[in-house]
Amino acid sequence: MFFVFFFISLFPANREERYAFEFAQKEYKIQDPHTFKLSTRNKTVYYSVIGMTENGNTLAIFDRNGNTDELIKTSKLVSAKKIEKILEENKFKKINNISPSIYKKVPVYEISFFAKNGTLSYLTIDIKNGEIYRKITGV
Repeated sequence: MFFVFFFISLFPANREERYAFEFAQKEYKIQDPHTFKLSTRNKTVYYSVIGMTENGNTLAIFDRNGNTDELIKTSKLVSAKKIEKILEENKFKKINNISPSIYKKVPVYEISFFAKNGTLSYLTIDIKNGEIYRKITGV
């Protein structure tokens, strides 16, 4: 019985992931979508899909209605080393979540993490250049 309930509870998420993959394949020409994230900002649900295109690994972010913007389609992402450096500068201990999203019409990573002092913190970082747009610490 638990298995049936668990499967039914996951159905909406599976449907949204399938929609996001199909949309990214059609609109962004992502041939092999392999990563899906869902985020919400100001009552708008955003889907993020990462996959291969002819230009290499590409990230596509779009809202639930399929609204897209060329700004959001990028294969030039900030490096993992730069993100790691930003987190080290902010004295992180453990990352909770990293989700691509949109902040003031700019593609960003929203990162939640525990700092070394045990408090919860949030960073909003530009996906393309690593600029910190928003920082919330000590929650």
